[in-house]
Amino acid sequence: MQSTRNRRQSGAKWAGVIAIVVAACVAPASVAGATQHSRSLSTSCSNGIPLIGGYYFDASNVGHGFIDNQGTFTTITDPLANSAAYEGTLVIDLNSSGTSVGVYWDDAGVAHGFVDRHNVFTTVNDPLAGTAAGQGTAILGMNDLGFLYGVYTDSNNVDHGFAESGGHFTTLDDPHAGTGNLVGTYFNGQTSLGTEAFTANDWGVINGQYVDSSGVSHGLVVFDGHDTTVDWAGAGTASGEGSSIDDINNLGVILGEYADSSDVAHGVLDQYGHLSAINDPSAGTANGEGTFANALDNEGVVVGNYIDSSFTSHVFADQSGTFTTIDDPSAGPAGTYGGYTPLSFCP
Repeated sequence: MQSTRNRRQSGAKWAGVIAIVVAACVAPASVAGATQHSRSLSTSCSNGIPLIGGYYFDASNVGHGFIDNQGTFTTITDPLANSAAYEGTLVIDLNSSGTSVGVYWDDAGVAHGFVDRHNVFTTVNDPLAGTAAGQGTAILGMNDLGFLYGVYTDSNNVDHGFAESGGHFTTLDDPHAGTGNLVGTYFNGQTSLGTEAFTANDWGVINGQYVDSSGVSHGLVVFDGHDTTVDWAGAGTASGEGSSIDDINNLGVILGEYADSSDVAHGVLDQYGHLSAINDPSAGTANGEGTFANALDNEGVVVGNYIDSSFTSHVFADQSGTFTTIDDPSAGPAGTYGGYTPLSFCP
């Protein structure tokens, strides 16, 4: 099972507002000529940078989650996580109460979702998830109403998105998703086949992606049971390439990304049909490198991570075109991953 929203990354194992959101997703314009950061949204945080979550791999390649509060890093480790290489604990999202969610792996290599409410950990397993190594459940998002979103890998190694509320799980499978081994739908997530649910805003608009039978990713927006496919112009059409929708804030602004035909990642911000390209100036431009736009708050701050020309990952915060690099000081050579932020929390 892949465990991060950006499944092309190195190191990872595995309703007026509603009407605007859906309309903006139906026919995305070309981003090739998009204005770089033409948005006018502003931030109310003291230094413009909100609370940020993510993860890093240490010198032994064990995963550790973190929360960065204005430069103070707190390590997040689920007490049930193992310490095998490329496993451990990964923080994938956090909401405005400071609750973090993500995935950990047990000693058998099975993935489990977790919710960390200020150091009180709760394990979350979709009942349809497989229980063999490489299978299991990952929580990829939590909105401010407490609803959970993510992906589970079944016993046939097919990925499925899900939503959870009050212990009730709903499977989310896009009808165009592949259904073979390692295919399906991804709601915020890397390249297996199937559907993955990344997260949802407080209006209940779910975002993510699915991977078709050819291994190509497509952005996905789900609202009220209706699926809308989003393919960004400039996205590659080969296996391992394509588009995703990574976040939608409560104002209906859409954050996405795509891998081009050279498998370089680029972020996209869609403000009601006005597109801005998001490319960290320090990002590499070779295969597997680029900018991964992961989260967007209600003030318009974009956070994510970029892969530099040395194939090291760094978290970034983008405030209207001004990029700040954020590296956990405990990170090993692979670097710092993630870059997830609540919709409306400033420390």
